[in-house]
Amino acid sequence: MPASNRDRDQRLGTKTRLSRRLPLLPLAGAAMIGVSLAAYGWIDSTLAYWIAGAAALTAFIDQKRHRYAVVRRTNAFPWLVVCLTICVFGIRYNAVWNSRAAADLSAYLTAPSQPTVLSGYVAEPVRWQRNPLEAFDPEQLNDSRSLAEKPSGEAASILVVGVETIQRGRRDVSTEGRVMVMADHQIADLWPGDRVRIFGQIRRFEPPSNPGERDRRDWARRRDVHAIIHVRGEDMIEGIPSTIKPGLWLSRSMARIASSGRETLLNAIDPERSGLALALILGQRDLLDHETNQQLLVTGTAHLLSVSGLHLAIIVMLARVVVCALGVSPQRQVVILILVAVFYALLTGGRPPVLRAFILVSAVLVSILLSKRYSPTNSLAMAGLLLLYAVPLEAFAVGMQLSFIAVATLLACGNGPRRARSAADEAKQIEDQIDALIHSSRSHWHMRCMWVTKRFSRMLWYSASVTALTLPAVWWHFHVISPISVVVNVLLGPLMTVALSAGVLTVLLGWMHPIAAIPFGWLCEKTLTCMHWMVQQAAGVPGGHFWLPQPALHWVLLFYVMVALILLLRPKGKRWYLVACLAFVWTGLAGHASTRPKLLARNTLELTFLDVGHGTATLIRCQSDSSKAPETWLYDCGWLGNQHGHCRVVDTALWAAGVRELDGVILSHADVDHYNALASLCGKFDVQCVVVPPGMLNKPSGSLHDLVTTLSEHEIPVYETHAGQTLSMANPWRHGEPIARHLAAGQSATWLVRHPPESGVQGNDNANSLVLQIQHGGRCIVLPGDLEPPGTQALTQQPRCPPGSILMAPHHGSLHMQADQVLQWARPTLVLVSGGQRAARPEVASLLSQYGSRVEVTAQVGAIRVRVDGSGSLQVDTFRNRPW
Repeated sequence: MPASNRDRDQRLGTKTRLSRRLPLLPLAGAAMIGVSLAAYGWIDSTLAYWIAGAAALTAFIDQKRHRYAVVRRTNAFPWLVVCLTICVFGIRYNAVWNSRAAADLSAYLTAPSQPTVLSGYVAEPVRWQRNPLEAFDPEQLNDSRSLAEKPSGEAASILVVGVETIQRGRRDVSTEGRVMVMADHQIADLWPGDRVRIFGQIRRFEPPSNPGERDRRDWARRRDVHAIIHVRGEDMIEGIPSTIKPGLWLSRSMARIASSGRETLLNAIDPERSGLALALILGQRDLLDHETNQQLLVTGTAHLLSVSGLHLAIIVMLARVVVCALGVSPQRQVVILILVAVFYALLTGGRPPVLRAFILVSAVLVSILLSKRYSPTNSLAMAGLLLLYAVPLEAFAVGMQLSFIAVATLLACGNGPRRARSAADEAKQIEDQIDALIHSSRSHWHMRCMWVTKRFSRMLWYSASVTALTLPAVWWHFHVISPISVVVNVLLGPLMTVALSAGVLTVLLGWMHPIAAIPFGWLCEKTLTCMHWMVQQAAGVPGGHFWLPQPALHWVLLFYVMVALILLLRPKGKRWYLVACLAFVWTGLAGHASTRPKLLARNTLELTFLDVGHGTATLIRCQSDSSKAPETWLYDCGWLGNQHGHCRVVDTALWAAGVRELDGVILSHADVDHYNALASLCGKFDVQCVVVPPGMLNKPSGSLHDLVTTLSEHEIPVYETHAGQTLSMANPWRHGEPIARHLAAGQSATWLVRHPPESGVQGNDNANSLVLQIQHGGRCIVLPGDLEPPGTQALTQQPRCPPGSILMAPHHGSLHMQADQVLQWARPTLVLVSGGQRAARPEVASLLSQYGSRVEVTAQVGAIRVRVDGSGSLQVDTFRNRPW
């Protein structure tokens, strides 16, 4: 740098120097501020237009009217440009949001599923899923009958259709909008632009129905999808022989190429690894099994299978090796590599992370072609500006956020601002030269080991930096902290390079001849097997990951604001020590704040009946002393259609309440829709014990055997209880002791088991459901499981509950289980139904309200929270009407 420029930069402040070197960085920050303000409703388009006009006018005056010396002395022009950028991107966000919300199709949608016939065109390439049940989301369908009747098969299909007409009565009505079609069979002959006619059940995206749940409407808005339609049977999707929708020829061509590559990989690679191969090479993650997805998440390696900059860089380097071997001139090499980057970005779907990577790689290649200086930070800022303008709604998608945070961290780690050389720097350079001379006298193997160690340490430093900087975002989105990812990502990096290169060669050679792809397919498969084994081992390392309640959003924003200030004010020197200290202190403070259970009023009992569709999951919290955390229990934990055994509804509700430890789980009986989420829950929470009716686990088989194995692995004691025993929340459990206990002094709630007797009754598991009665403040709360005759008669022969009780309807509000007998016995003032769409039928409410009871159904109102204080006062809240 010339001496005059160096002296001038030294006289300028840090912010001024950075703005001169990185002019796009403040603009990218302003664009993100504009998008955020618009997203949270703090700036609308009208206000933005006024502000933008005022800023543009002031900037014009600042540049053209030199007599306005006051404006010129304040150097207002850069700030006016920033203000203008905020307004422009705020206007752009509002325009995209409003255009997607104004689709005509929304007028024909209802909350319950309804049969419909619509026609339109395929808007995106068809995706395959591993299992047909995965295509039907229980959170959205909430229809146990539909889940149970879906046919089996090897894969399902998902396609996005642009709607042109929808049938209303006997005529087709023109409309606009896009729907996501979930089919229970493989679709291999439809491409973007094809006209189709679809027969199925359509419904709109519903707001969250349980505490802690993400709003799927935001996801649908980002994808520009307005409804979801479920299709059963291959004859329910008909192709319409007509002209192809114009404007989709490129997407159609890339879909055909991607489909061909998918077929090649499926044929060349073992089915157990084909899902990993498709995710790694083509970005198609839908065929990954649930267990592998969870292992990738907890080890912090899920990004390896999300096509991004690393994948694109490997592809470009592989292409460079090929073109160099062919003797192509440097200028033509750059052009070819840019075309390869374009092709791969389109082939993998053009998602924001890969588009960001494409912009960065293209900037490097263009700078080489034009012999211009390349600024990685400016290129990253340019990528942010382009993506925020093109797809502003993706700014709040986790993939885009983590992609930019990770790349920005790597750039900040590797490239700090240059400064004038000092005497200390020159002395250090001399010492480094002396060290190099000393090392050169050592053996060849010693030098190799030192080189590997240095490289490995450098990679560990990069991995640790990225893990630390992405930790708040990952924690907030996924509720997990993964320290093991620092090491695992470094170990998997070389293997991923080999697997990706071999997979790409498998696809390319497979297009020429299937036999030519066999060697590289074998290499890709073996490498993926090794990667999968390493991920499995890492997922089982004690202390390798932690499941925690998410921190509040303001904690996350505070962290990134502090990091930005440190990097801005301390561009060199000990900035990374400050960032490390900040990450350590922030994690401790945020962890303490997020894991504090939400307290209840003293002597208050709270029951939350979660909306899980056809199933039961009831969260019970009791606050006996206001200075201590509430006791927390679960009554049942499962739902129909949960074939993977995940607990995504229950865990989010527990985390929303700040719960990390469960005092116990009470299982009513051995139906899967009452326990199939417990095994997964045990891996995320500290469960003190499990309580079951007599004989439930004596002869376990199938999924019940898996549950017993999980409880044994986690060393969770299991206790049997029967009618006449009292459960205690106050005293610790001891192995071998009976479950019957008396409550500690001062605790007003009494937990009494009313059914089954110790010897059981004649009948199935439903008849022997564990019926729990909680007495608090003069009220009774009865939880009967799936009680049915002859268990119903055994219960109703016992002393009746006092009037004004609260009853959970037996068997999810079934009309055929003599619920009227239980109603007469319990005399409830409130009946709660934990069930799906069948439970929302009018005849169910009519039956359950025949004695004047108020009836609430989770499928209609979402989660239901009931609070009873020491005096018996009752408070009922429904999540759809009054979220908490």
